[in-house]
Amino acid sequence: MINNKLYFKTQLKGVSLLIFILLFNSCSFGRIFGLKKDEFMNKVLVKDYKFLSDVDYSKDSITQINRLGRGASYYMSFVYKDNDMRLFSNKLLYQEIQNKDSFYGPKATTQLLKQLLQEKDYIKTEAHALDYFDSYNIDNPQITKQLIEAMYWQKKDSQVLPYIDNLDRSNYSDYANYELDLLKCVSSARLGLEGWEDQYRGLFLNQSLSPILKRAYSFIDVYPEYGESFSKAEKSYFRALALGSAGDYYNAQRIIRPLLLNEDWVLSTKQSIINISKIIKSSRVITANLKPFMVAMNRLEGEVYNNALVSYSSLYFNIERFSSVVNLLEDNLDSIEFGKAKDDALWLYLLSLSHIDSDRIVSRLEFYMDKLSGDNYGTAILDHVITTLVQGRKWESIIALNDVIKDYGSVSDSSRLSWIISRIYYYDYIFIENKESEIRKFLDDIVLTDNYSYYSFLANALLKKESNLVLPLPPEKVEINTNDQWILGFLRYGLEDEALLFSKQVKNINYSVLIEVSRLLDKESKHLEALRFMGKNNVPLNTDSFSLYYPLPYKDNIVEVASMYNFPYVIYSGLIRTESGFDMDVVSVAGAIGLSQLMPDTAKEQAQNLGIKDYDLNDPETNILFGGSYLNWLIGKYDSIPLSCLAYNAGPGNVWSWQRLWGDLPDELFIEAVPFKETRDYFPKTLKASIYYGHEEFDLSPYEVVKKVFPNIY
Repeated sequence: MINNKLYFKTQLKGVSLLIFILLFNSCSFGRIFGLKKDEFMNKVLVKDYKFLSDVDYSKDSITQINRLGRGASYYMSFVYKDNDMRLFSNKLLYQEIQNKDSFYGPKATTQLLKQLLQEKDYIKTEAHALDYFDSYNIDNPQITKQLIEAMYWQKKDSQVLPYIDNLDRSNYSDYANYELDLLKCVSSARLGLEGWEDQYRGLFLNQSLSPILKRAYSFIDVYPEYGESFSKAEKSYFRALALGSAGDYYNAQRIIRPLLLNEDWVLSTKQSIINISKIIKSSRVITANLKPFMVAMNRLEGEVYNNALVSYSSLYFNIERFSSVVNLLEDNLDSIEFGKAKDDALWLYLLSLSHIDSDRIVSRLEFYMDKLSGDNYGTAILDHVITTLVQGRKWESIIALNDVIKDYGSVSDSSRLSWIISRIYYYDYIFIENKESEIRKFLDDIVLTDNYSYYSFLANALLKKESNLVLPLPPEKVEINTNDQWILGFLRYGLEDEALLFSKQVKNINYSVLIEVSRLLDKESKHLEALRFMGKNNVPLNTDSFSLYYPLPYKDNIVEVASMYNFPYVIYSGLIRTESGFDMDVVSVAGAIGLSQLMPDTAKEQAQNLGIKDYDLNDPETNILFGGSYLNWLIGKYDSIPLSCLAYNAGPGNVWSWQRLWGDLPDELFIEAVPFKETRDYFPKTLKASIYYGHEEFDLSPYEVVKKVFPNIY
């Protein structure tokens, strides 16, 4: 009997437990705002946030959020911030901070302080920052700076100064240090401390043009009593740099010009020389400022004089007075100390010399190239010199340049020069015995050393070799690190923008995480952002990343438009990829819109040609149609796909002016003569993309694509 009772009780407990489990799964227990965990996360991932506004946040809302798992309060705070629910976002961050053992505590504190500063709640910012240091007892440069900002805006200047003076400035970026200098200067001024005026002058003489200088000038503009410590000329100088920092270069140079003539201190520092030179060049009012700059420069001595001389020469270079640059620098190069000023001087001198004396340029390159100290200067110089020599048809000098390129050039420099020399021999611009074998030697060298480049595709085509376009497999997975964990956390909550921002601030991100960020950007149709992100992080091209590097949405539309106008759809695919990265929302600085990056006036012309009155350039199909119409017009005008692509990028007016200068050159050499590096690189990028699209999407070999673009190259 007793055994039966025990059995009955045991069975009853089992049934009760089963009922409890069923109830737990079917009612609100374990749910987040009435949703199962998977349902909640799916809504967050697809950014279906409407349900968040219906929640009663007065109840156990934070507890429910934490059911999502470790770090949920931190990550969900960004979701609420993005939905303008700042108060609850702040509460979530504070909850994470209160957990003293939390892995997320320091970053939650940084984010909370950032949001409070944006809300101008400086009292709470200070309180939470101090609470962090009391609780965690860990130094954090970013939180220290946020604490300083909070105290600064409360005018607690006597507390601001000791904090700034005790900082390890090596923990901060240049911009952050500029800002700290400004805060220290203003706090010193408000306390009436001796020497604040010199600190203020130092801001404008030693900092680069930036919003910091604009803020600094606003201090004496809003509080003119502090400006009484400075002369009229000084205040004019401060105003000019503030205008320059805001992009108003024209009015800035108008103020600067009389100061250059009359004030000894205007070019007294290296940075002031750089700032004023930038203002003058950006204003495009250069000739009128040459004499004032020279007058100010001639008051200087030593290293400061040499720095000013280099900047003065750069003004002449900008207006293409190359003889003046050579005359100014030739006798002074040896006296300029090694470093950036020396590199800049050599860059200006050698580039200018290539324009006026092709007979001497090769020997001067041989003498000076090993005296460069900075990265990329050598390649930049050689790139420009090659272009200038092609423009001048200085074929002997180009061939003589080959030894310099071997010693000092990059692989791409060498490929470019080898390609040009092979065409010089092909067109008999210079007679050479054993012509065919010499050409083959240069082409073989390109193929062997620079595989999968623009020049290797051309060389392979001429050698009638098939480019072996086999994409490698992705690298093997490795254990994720701390930075990877942060990024994956953002991605888990659909916060790809935050993941991208975090990724830009750190290094050593694993390939698998980089690909995941890129895929999410691609899924959001942010193709251009994905391209830039992968390029910045050196993501290799392989079977895994190809579709991210070479997306092809709207493929059917592209084929339809290209077929309608009878030009190669691989080229139009490559052109759109080069123009916009297939990001339909892109608007350039100049105002070009959409996938094919059409200017509004150009689009209007195409609409008239097509008989379309009402249109939307942001509509992908319309944009592809109008871009195709414009490209077709250019091909009809130039009877050349390469020149049409150059005109698409730089404008028909530029191509027309270049044709007047070197229009007798064949297309492949005309490209090498283009003076704008962006445009000169534009066509190789377009052709390379076209080749990849041809191989992977349209079953065309690289040889077939090259033949469509350069039918007369063989």
